[in-house]
Amino acid sequence: MLRRLPTACLFFLLAGCAHQSPAPVALSSLPANPAPAVNLAGPAKPSPVQRISVPGERFTRADPDKPFKPTLIVTTQVANADLFFATMVGFGPPYRQATRLYRGQRAFILPFAENYAVASDGRTDLTFELNLLKADHSKDGPALSGVLWQDKVTSPHQLLFTSTTINYYAEPSDPLGECVLTARIHDQLGGDDITLTHAVVIEDYKPPVLPADFNAESWLQTYYLNPDPALALPALGALFDKLTANRRTSALPTILGFYDQLLNDNPWLLTAFFARLAFADPNEAYALSVVLGFRFRATTDAPAGCTPEIWRRLETFRTHAWIDPDSTLTDPTQLDCLWGRFFASGFYAPVYKLTEPLAAFADLGAADRYTADHPAAQGTDDSDPAGQAALPAEIGREQMLRASLWSLGNNAKIHPLVRAYLDLIIRTGKVAEGPRALIVRILQPDPETTSASPAAR
Repeated sequence: MLRRLPTACLFFLLAGCAHQSPAPVALSSLPANPAPAVNLAGPAKPSPVQRISVPGERFTRADPDKPFKPTLIVTTQVANADLFFATMVGFGPPYRQATRLYRGQRAFILPFAENYAVASDGRTDLTFELNLLKADHSKDGPALSGVLWQDKVTSPHQLLFTSTTINYYAEPSDPLGECVLTARIHDQLGGDDITLTHAVVIEDYKPPVLPADFNAESWLQTYYLNPDPALALPALGALFDKLTANRRTSALPTILGFYDQLLNDNPWLLTAFFARLAFADPNEAYALSVVLGFRFRATTDAPAGCTPEIWRRLETFRTHAWIDPDSTLTDPTQLDCLWGRFFASGFYAPVYKLTEPLAAFADLGAADRYTADHPAAQGTDDSDPAGQAALPAEIGREQMLRASLWSLGNNAKIHPLVRAYLDLIIRTGKVAEGPRALIVRILQPDPETTSASPAAR
């Protein structure tokens, strides 16, 4: 089933033009009130998108000697729009073409265009229609029409992010096998109509056997680069098998955030998780109960696919006093939970949330000032809750600031996408000068690395 979601995006994607460096686009360029989602499933028929250009109108192309070049991406990357921002500065991961989907899984269908026609006033007029031919060769309803871009562009040397996103779900009743997506992309101004196709195989989900060399921790931390939710169920058991009791405690917030995000984006997996819990061994049953309890921590009614017996079995885990990563950040475990969300999606929001403690910029040095004024406090046990509670609030804020700053800096070195998002935060100006200066500092090259580089010798 195809669904059209108009996004009214004001996005531009660098087209690789070596002789031009377009101005960066900030998050503030997003519309404050994006167009509402339109559900076109069912009997309603979409009307064709109308052209806005006049036939015969003069136009130019970025490269007059080359033809109009559209492309079609079908991806399961939920952060496809956020990745777009990072791609602008050269750090974003590429879009991964999906060639296999499970029933209930969502895919995003994104047409792009290069070397399109541009009117004298900077307008372009790009539209498309999309058809789906199911595995039994039947049509999945009428064609959906969408706007790739119908507005002015800042530079004809740039690709466009589509104004209309098409979401595709494989319904439970859809036939299994290969279905074919056909996109007809129109450059209305230039008079070009090009048809592109992409085949996707629809399958029923069966938990796969993990490869012998499967590294569960590496898979979790790099999942957003090439998401494969099929591995999520067997990988959970592997994660817990390789963690000692002590390491489980420290790793659990990240795992909770990761699986909470992954199951939110892939609710079709829940039935398999519930079914596995019914016969899992004690170790895997505990892992399943923990992540499902956290996922449904604010839910009173059993979701589809969950039997009353399993729901009662999860009650203790569902009603546990879980950390809340969405509240004000006051506990380092919230930071780990947010990193889990990022690893599962590549979304910008968790990284931006992690900069929240930096607002306590004025509290830097609070701990040193306190111990200078209270010599007896030196050498006290930092893990003592009573002692921590007696400390001034500014010390707790400084500790959170330092924990957040360290995690942001460390992950920015490991994950170029984190670095790109932090660069974006700096450019948008949506943080105060103090926090901004801290972010700039952690993004500076490591002095040891710089001094050892050939250019520094």
